[in-house]
Amino acid sequence: MDFQLLRSLGVANYMGASVGEVLAASRNIKDGDPRTWSPAFVALGEQIVTLGRSALEKQHLVSARDHFQRASMYYRAAEYYDDPVTETSRAHGVVSRDLFLEAVRLMPWTTDVLQIPFEHVWLPGYFMRPAPADARPRKTIIVLTGFDGTAEELYLQTGAAALERGWNVLLAEGPGQTGLLRFHPRVSFRPDYEAPVGAMINYVLSRDDVDPQSLALYGISYG
Repeated sequence: MDFQLLRSLGVANYMGASVGEVLAASRNIKDGDPRTWSPAFVALGEQIVTLGRSALEKQHLVSARDHFQRASMYYRAAEYYDDPVTETSRAHGVVSRDLFLEAVRLMPWTTDVLQIPFEHVWLPGYFMRPAPADARPRKTIIVLTGFDGTAEELYLQTGAAALERGWNVLLAEGPGQTGLLRFHPRVSFRPDYEAPVGAMINYVLSRDDVDPQSLALYGISYG
């Protein structure tokens, strides 16, 4: 749990957490009892969503964006320690995604929310372009998370930094990964991961705003 707490703190540099909020939530977690983890972070997420809604109503758009980003990550943290065979885990994951989508609408980037066709399912992802958006081909990075990460978390770990530096960014998830399991719970990890990654690459290369000579692939953790 110490490691997972550090993980939540690690996205604070791109407004995916507040150190004070995370440490306050940790007071409600009993040492050695991971069952107390998820309720603590759900309660924090609910609190920050309320702040986000209030800021949005007042047209405080930057504050609303930052609140939604943090709330998204707090629900992701809750999802991690949920019982994976219950509907609760998926529900918290969907809330995390939905809050990220609310934040996306307030970001300066141009974002396409994707369903990349792959065999009998689709791969969830986001294709994000720097601002101001234009049609000229850009260098592009595909970022893969690992065993328990999410595309939403990847934005804060890597995506935002790449966008600031002029890169297009594809954040996508393949078989067995958390974001895909929310929609396709029976699609597990597979050894031939070049197949789903190939579908991601094919999608990127189909776009006119991607320079095919400047394509990078970056994996985090199990990715």
